[in-house]
Amino acid sequence: MTKLELKIWYQERKLSKERKIRRESYHRCKERHDRKRNTALSETKKALWKRKQRQRKKEKEESRRKSTLDRVHKYRAKQVKQRFRNQSDTERDFKHKMEKSRSINKLRKSLPQTPKRRSTVLQAYLEYKSPTAKTVRKIMFHETPNLKPVIDDLKSAINSLKMKRSNDARAAVNVICASVNGNSVQNSKSQKKVARILGLPIRRLSGGKAIRTRVLSSAKSSWTHTDRKTRSDSLSEQDKNWPIIFGFFPTIPDQHAIREM
Repeated sequence: MTKLELKIWYQERKLSKERKIRRESYHRCKERHDRKRNTALSETKKALWKRKQRQRKKEKEESRRKSTLDRVHKYRAKQVKQRFRNQSDTERDFKHKMEKSRSINKLRKSLPQTPKRRSTVLQAYLEYKSPTAKTVRKIMFHETPNLKPVIDDLKSAINSLKMKRSNDARAAVNVICASVNGNSVQNSKSQKKVARILGLPIRRLSGGKAIRTRVLSSAKSSWTHTDRKTRSDSLSEQDKNWPIIFGFFPTIPDQHAIREM
């Protein structure tokens, strides 16, 4: 025998021995298991109590598991109903996201491969007089108001006022900046785009947000109360109201005379 044949013979002999050992171990474990299964259960008080305890514990775990599953199912059903209410009319046509995704994939695979042909096919389909094409046109191409005249009017007003140095012109520009820079613009992060459209510096438009917050959160929400700068030697409100009070009640002594006394 050559060395290779001798090596193969030793390997096969080793494998046969391992199979024999595994087979004997299997039969030995099977006999032990059969003996335990066929042995009669003990009927002592302790054994009976132990079996009852195990049974109660098993039933308790099963009931707790069932109650947990019921609670989870109710919660998920509630979440699905809430999601269904928040969906639009077009999204409610599908039961879940995967169904919608499969439909979109089928449509994508049925269209031509090149983008130009795809756009041509979709455009031709939307020009048909079918109810589906009409619904798509109604959803996707609904008429929106033309905002260009409004933007032009705002730009003309800003261009005519932003270079003036009067208090009225400054207040008017602040009103425009505060009105166009609200929470929606901040959340959509389109502040820079709005400033570019209106022809304003980004810092000037950002100041409108601070003015808007200060005005809407103040005790007296008015532009005069928040933005008017008064002189240090101006009359107080009490001195301004004194002539009116004296006109209605002339018997009241003069305020300055009261101060000198």
